[in-house]
Amino acid sequence: MSMEIYVFCKKEKIPTTLELQKAIKDFGFDYTLSKQFNITNSDFNFYMGDFEGLESGFDYILEPYLVENWDFEGDYQDVLKEYDSVAVFGTFSNAQEIVAMVITASILCHLSDGIMLSDFFFDGEFVKSKEAIENAKYIVENSREQFDGPSTTRKAVLDNQEDNLLVLQKDFNDVFTQRS
Repeated sequence: MSMEIYVFCKKEKIPTTLELQKAIKDFGFDYTLSKQFNITNSDFNFYMGDFEGLESGFDYILEPYLVENWDFEGDYQDVLKEYDSVAVFGTFSNAQEIVAMVITASILCHLSDGIMLSDFFFDGEFVKSKEAIENAKYIVENSREQFDGPSTTRKAVLDNQEDNLLVLQKDFNDVFTQRS
């Protein structure tokens, strides 16, 4: 099962990758972004980082937010009209990857003065930065007992990268395309 988090923000408020990493540490999270992570990345990529000494990562892309590409109605459109960018985070149901994704998305939400949306984590409701960070801390504290190494789905991909990566990327892109 894949999970997504969307951070809607204004492009001019998006921090640098170094500012994001510093804020992650400043908020007390022991997560180190991948050295390859690029916050302005406009291509779908998986970034492996380090959470409390364990491999942990997420899929990520930053794209322009265009209201006509999303199936939002009423209040959603009103809330989102001020934003021009959307950071899309995705992962599988693996506790270590989930905490990496939630931490990074929450801190990005805070630094960019954006809002987050996730059917899985926030019941499809918009979440502002303070609540996003509180939720990240809760998820981290309540997920540690589930840490069991890298995602088995992700490991299968890495073991047979060429064939499986194309399938994985297609699955993630299909989910993203259905949202847009």
